Amino acid sequence: MSSKHELNATVKTWIMTTLTVTIMSMRHGQIKDNDVAHPKGHLRSFGSSGTIRLVNFTSGFPETRPFLEDYIISSEPLLMRGAQALFAAYDKWTDEYLAHTVTQGDAAFVWCETQKKEARSLPPKFMSFSRFLKIYNVSDLYVVDTVPEVLAHDVVLPCPLQCPALKLAVDTSFLWFSSGGTKSVVHVDSYENILCVLRGSKTVTMVSTAGGLDKFPFQPDGSIEIDVEKVDLHKFSVFAEVEFVVAHLSVGDCLYIPTHWIHQVNSSGSNIAVNVWWGREPSVRVAETGACHDHVTCDPSLTLDTVTWPWSGDDALDGTCQAVSINDDVCYQETLFRGMY
Repeated sequence: MSSKHELNATVKTWIMTTLTVTIMSMRHGQIKDNDVAHPKGHLRSFGSSGTIRLVNFTSGFPETRPFLEDYIISSEPLLMRGAQALFAAYDKWTDEYLAHTVTQGDAAFVWCETQKKEARSLPPKFMSFSRFLKIYNVSDLYVVDTVPEVLAHDVVLPCPLQCPALKLAVDTSFLWFSSGGTKSVVHVDSYENILCVLRGSKTVTMVSTAGGLDKFPFQPDGSIEIDVEKVDLHKFSVFAEVEFVVAHLSVGDCLYIPTHWIHQVNSSGSNIAVNVWWGREPSVRVAETGACHDHVTCDPSLTLDTVTWPWSGDDALDGTCQAVSINDDVCYQETLFRGMY
């Protein structure tokens, strides 16, 4: 009997010792597994390692001059809370309104990603907008396409970009539409970016590349082949000690993401967002020359349909199917993706 009690006591002691060591290791940012020390955040979601700070924020859009001098030149992200109050889309873009409005011509079809956890190796689908609206709530389909022309009049050009010299630098505007739960790849863009949420919420996790792009393992398309839900910090050790800048966007919020800032975007709830990309070099020149220093007004009539897009007209890329059958209004796989990907 005493041997049995001694065995039980030994087992209890071993369990308590193991738990204590595990807890202490976790507090010091490491867990041991098979004698291998894992960094804090190993096999957890992107942004769980390193240090974290919340993004700078302001109420509404700032005026053009401080936006240029304090954020563009400094390459510093900015959350603009409630900035979308001017957008007609903020109130109008119900599924019923979209189904009624987007029914004619090229605008009737959109490009969709086929799973919510982005994988750039998967081809998108070319689908009728009406079909998408019928099934998106019970599927993984995710519209990623230029804002249809028939909806462009609902979206105000972000106020800091309305100065004529900056408006000329505007390059592309995209629509992001899903039932929520999307997870983008970790990536950089070669453009300045303002992202505005019209429905649902988004969390954007960002990392500065001011120390040099070459320290990060980018693919040719600007993405990093990392599992955003389980980051292997032995393979991607560069993210073990970086500073993450996190922005939580609610309906009506806009976020400025500087050129070449690494970012990863998660969405929650039925989700619609619009973003605008524009050139960094023209922005810097405008800031240095003072061309927009006196621009302080914001005109709600300057909507996206007033912008002359560089890809429009005869040089626009073709978003058509290449000799394939169309079933249920969907063009499968063999497609020319006309948007920025």
